[in-house]
Order: sequence, then structure tokens, then C-alpha cells
Amino acid sequence: MEELLKRNEKLPGVLSFKEAADKFAELWCKENSLKPNLFRKERIYKLEKVSKDTIGTKKFSVASKTHQTIVLKWTEEMLKEALADTTEEDIERMTNNLKNEFEENKSKMFLLFDNNEPVSMVREAGRTPNGNFINLVYTPPSLRRKGYATECVAKLSKQLLEEGNKYCFLFTDLSNPTSNNIYQKIGYRPVIDENHYKFLIK
Repeated sequence: MEELLKRNEKLPGVLSFKEAADKFAELWCKENSLKPNLFRKERIYKLEKVSKDTIGTKKFSVASKTHQTIVLKWTEEMLKEALADTTEEDIERMTNNLKNEFEENKSKMFLLFDNNEPVSMVREAGRTPNGNFINLVYTPPSLRRKGYATECVAKLSKQLLEEGNKYCFLFTDLSNPTSNNIYQKIGYRPVIDENHYKFLIK
């Protein structure tokens, strides 16, 4: 932090493991006469084995270019609902990335189908040496409470493990008990909590 202060850096906030974020926010705001605002509490979950009773029997496949319109629509809805600080620029950046993946036939979006209609989505977001990160989990409000998200995430998690990954991991917002319960039902276990602070002018 001393180096940041020497360079007179202006930071909008901090996101880190809970204890580190709490301490940094306290000290930084004290030094800069700012007010720390705990914007969001998050948790990292890790899965090494999928609970069999969550896998289900519905069709599940990678999204093709024919699904681009609904995937982009759901992505925008998901970002606006789950991330209160999402800007139009953030949405445009993400949707452009997805469009490029579709154009190059490298889609990493997966869809769950019921009666041949897409009902839920999830994304393979990135690999580490031993694991794979999952995000963009979304089911439209009218289709919720039917187990679609559970089955969708379970199927992708199982697929990624079968491809040789030792584990899958994801981030959750602790203010959303539904998603946290869903992931634990599938077999995800808490690893560590994170705090996201925004620095406000007093």
C-alpha cells in the first residue's frame, strides 16, 4: 500500500479475500479520507465430484450459432440482475466476446433443453492447470424453481471433470441464498470468502 500512496493512486475500491480486503479498505480509506462501502460479499466454491441425483436426463449441449440471439439476451439479463454495478460498456464487452466465439465456432456457452426449447445456460469460462472456471449461470425468471439451473451446472461440471480437470470452481454472491444452495446441492464446497469494497467520498 505504501507504494500506491507514494504514486498518489486513485483507487475505486478493492476485491480480495475477506480479511485482506477488510484491512486494506480500512487503512486506505483512513489515509485518503474516504469511506469504505462493503458493496458485495462473495464466496469461491470448488467441486471435485458431482452429486448423481442432480445430473438429470434433459438434453444438454454447447450453444450453436442458431442460439446466439437467446444467449446474448440472457447474458444481458443476467448481468443486469446479478451485478448491480454492471455498465452498458461491460455488457457490450461481454456480448461482443460471445459473438466472436460464435463466429469462430468456438462457443463455450452451454444450454439445457426441455421439449427442445432452451431453458437454462452456463459457460465454461476458463481453465487453470488443474481446474475449470464456470460462470454466466442463468435461467429466465419464468422458468425458475424447476431445477433447470441445477441440472445445467451439474451436467457441465461432470463433463469438465470427465475431460480431465481435477475440479471446477465458481464465484457466488452471498446475498443470493438460492444460487448458493443450488451449487452445494450439486457438490460444490466453500473454499474462501471475498469482500468487494467501493471507496466513497465522505
